[in-house]
Amino acid sequence: EVFQFDSTINYLYWNLGIARELHDQHKIDQSIIALGRVHATAGYYLDANNMLNVQLDTLTLDQDLLDDYYWAQYRLNNKLYIEAENFSPESLVARRMQYYRDRLLETLSINSFEYRILRVEQFFERGEVDKAERVLAEMTEDYNTESQEQSIVAYYLSELYGYKNDKSKQLYFATIAALSEVRLAIRDNVALNALSVSLFEDGEVARAFRLSRATLDFALAYNAKSRVWQG
Repeated sequence: EVFQFDSTINYLYWNLGIARELHDQHKIDQSIIALGRVHATAGYYLDANNMLNVQLDTLTLDQDLLDDYYWAQYRLNNKLYIEAENFSPESLVARRMQYYRDRLLETLSINSFEYRILRVEQFFERGEVDKAERVLAEMTEDYNTESQEQSIVAYYLSELYGYKNDKSKQLYFATIAALSEVRLAIRDNVALNALSVSLFEDGEVARAFRLSRATLDFALAYNAKSRVWQG
């Protein structure tokens, strides 16, 4: 899922085809939700909207799929909100994003990785940087071995220290996150792109350019629209 978008989509459509042959509505819904989430993450918003708001019948959705559905909807609206940049907190997209995040915070375990990351995003939106820092500090202790979770925590720490104008710590955690992405073969790069931007802002144009080229190469190989635009 983080290595090659096209292959991920092919396998998910294969799953959907098998589910339909079996006439298994639970597996059909599960596959559609996964397709919606992956399309949203990769920047294919019309496709994601079609999956989640047209093809899916939420009135008949099994209860054990609600968390997956809420997460897919949150990811779609969160991406739209972030990339549009001109949406107000009262816009429909913002309200939908907040609604699905609230549903997730009600149902997820408070000790889960997903719950704590959602709280961090919520604190960032409110400008409560110190609260976000406390949660991330706890998560650093829990996810101290190289993993996708560690990479995400390091990325958010780099964002946090960017808010605090602590360039040294911002670059440190951005580097940790970027290294983890490369070592874990994550080609849907967030941290590597953020690191290149940080280096450029620091005047290290040559290094920033090399990382930007690498980010673009990864994005083209992954085939994520949003990453190519950022690159």
